[in-house]
Amino acid sequence: MPQRVPSFRAPRLKTRESRPHAAARGYCSKQHKQWRKAVLIADAFACRQCGTISESNHADHIIPVKARPDLRYEPSNGQCLCNACHLLKTMREARE
Repeated sequence: MPQRVPSFRAPRLKTRESRPHAAARGYCSKQHKQWRKAVLIADAFACRQCGTISESNHADHIIPVKARPDLRYEPSNGQCLCNACHLLKTMREARE
């Protein structure tokens, strides 16, 4: 009977050790849920970059919260982005 070939599994790297979980960052609060809903409804659930319509689109801050914490829950500082466009914007902001 043939023996099973052992598989190699690379050790997991912890990339976000210092980043708090979503609830600690305020993403589970009632205020944030209201802001997200207002942003998505204002854009009719359509991505501002590519036009994809989905209920799972992200509500994104136009001006990052780190730069202007006072605009965190301001619906005019929000935009609806699909997952792909949100990832590209996040990567662009991280490079800057």
